[in-house]
Amino acid sequence: MQPLQQILQRKLIPWVKGGAAQRIIVARKRMSLAAVPSGVELTYRKLEGKRVITKGGRLYGNTRRISAKWAEAGMHEAENARLVCVIDGTINFQVGNYLLGCNEGDFILIPPRLPYPGDKYLPRLLNSRIPNHPFVLLWMLQYRRGFHCYISRYENGKRYIDTMENRLFLDGKIIELFHLLIEEATGEKNDLLCDGLLLAFVVALQREVEAMRYLHPGPVAESDEVSIAKNDFTGQLEDYIKQHLNQPLTSELVARELYMSRAQFVRRIRQETGHTFVEFLNTYRIQQAKTLLGESEWTVRAIARYVGFKSSTYFHAFFLRQEGCTPGEFRLKIQRQLHNSKNEAIK
Repeated sequence: MQPLQQILQRKLIPWVKGGAAQRIIVARKRMSLAAVPSGVELTYRKLEGKRVITKGGRLYGNTRRISAKWAEAGMHEAENARLVCVIDGTINFQVGNYLLGCNEGDFILIPPRLPYPGDKYLPRLLNSRIPNHPFVLLWMLQYRRGFHCYISRYENGKRYIDTMENRLFLDGKIIELFHLLIEEATGEKNDLLCDGLLLAFVVALQREVEAMRYLHPGPVAESDEVSIAKNDFTGQLEDYIKQHLNQPLTSELVARELYMSRAQFVRRIRQETGHTFVEFLNTYRIQQAKTLLGESEWTVRAIARYVGFKSSTYFHAFFLRQEGCTPGEFRLKIQRQLHNSKNEAIK
């Protein structure tokens, strides 16, 4: 049984059935101790520094990962809501102008555009309320057409992401349930309704995990340390394609996102890559597909969808034309190579 499945069965579902609405901390611009669950400490901590709007960095469903940041404070602002559950341990969690002292089983709901600790600063800004004590968080994020879920562990001032539990769910029901939960909890909160929505959502999530209906790995946010020079056209182009791989892309759209005219874009990509945009895009998609065929157990249909092909049939035909073999034959060839390499190593 995978860690996420264990967490759902042994912790989240029992917590939710016990009345989880009382454990949801809805982060707001103005908060009061009376509005947070019993046992949660609330301390005012003014957010220092200047808010700086960021551009680009969009992820699944064309949702911007970060819309603004406070570099001095190490805080970010995003356009998508997130629900964070404390699985193990007790933590101090900064949201907006408040420090939340949370316990195991608490849910922190962060609405869109409310500052939260940025990825780079998480180990520094999130700390255990018990000195040198590790803690585990389950992160759940909404996208326009997807739901992202991953587990992170914090120990000795370092953050560890469980890459095996980084999953993207595409089922419409689970996405809708999560959206409804966010809307209800951030509005005039009705505990009874929130309880029902959260229970339905967690049970639906468990169903999707057990049926293995998800993409793995889910979207992985780039480190804040990673930056692409403004004059690195190819780097910027690859980064944009990577962030929007599963979407229909045109030279007009990408040129606009890179702040260029279509004529400038067409000329620049030909000069720097020797290819047209369509050739460059298809090559990139096939490279990603080959990686997934060799390193994952995804079905060919899931891979085709993930890298941006409208149908698995078209992907199959295009892959055959480009590589001289079908996706299935390519995967079998990679498996044979790995098998032969292991046999050679044994000898």
